Amino acid sequence: NLEKQLQFHSAGSPGGARTSVFTGQGPGDEEQKERIKRFFNLVDASLQPVFRDAPAPLVLAGVDYLLPIYRKASDYAQLLPKGITGGPELLRPEELQAAAWPLVEPLFRQALETMVAQFQQLASTDQATDNVAAIVAAAFAGRVDKLILATGVQVWGRFDLATGQVVHSQAEQSATDDLALLDFAVTQTLEKGGSVYTLAQADMPTAAPAVAVLRY
Repeated sequence: NLEKQLQFHSAGSPGGARTSVFTGQGPGDEEQKERIKRFFNLVDASLQPVFRDAPAPLVLAGVDYLLPIYRKASDYAQLLPKGITGGPELLRPEELQAAAWPLVEPLFRQALETMVAQFQQLASTDQATDNVAAIVAAAFAGRVDKLILATGVQVWGRFDLATGQVVHSQAEQSATDDLALLDFAVTQTLEKGGSVYTLAQADMPTAAPAVAVLRY
């Protein structure tokens, strides 16, 4: 049936965000198109709660005639105007990811530039910080709205869940005693609804390995 002709894939981008792709194929008669549109209405309705909690760009992938049908069925604001055409069901997930990334990369770059500008504007206030200990504590408390990390950099230490205090280490001492503090900050930020970005250290707004914009 129609549902078996259509497939859904969710793929991670190089920056860590996720994109979504639909694939399918079938005849192009008007009755079939209407059936597809009704099915896409159901698919779109089921996705709306997901995107409400974690909005992300939506990339469509499929044979040419399916993509405009889904666009007519959907009112999702981040449905991209360009998609992946051809036979994407024949592509491996990493190939779909590679094909989708050029479509979404400009959006992530723009969001990152906006976040850097926001951090620079708030850097002299208590709504932004590049202090790793403060970032870790704020992420645990759910206060980090946006976090930028330097790629390939890690900070080791201990975090007291009861007091919110961080004790730095020069290097990883042991899996038992030490914590990858930046990884912990990322996990806490994402779990509590924040956004995470990465930059090369040379492109970071400050010399610190992490900067954050706080909710309060």
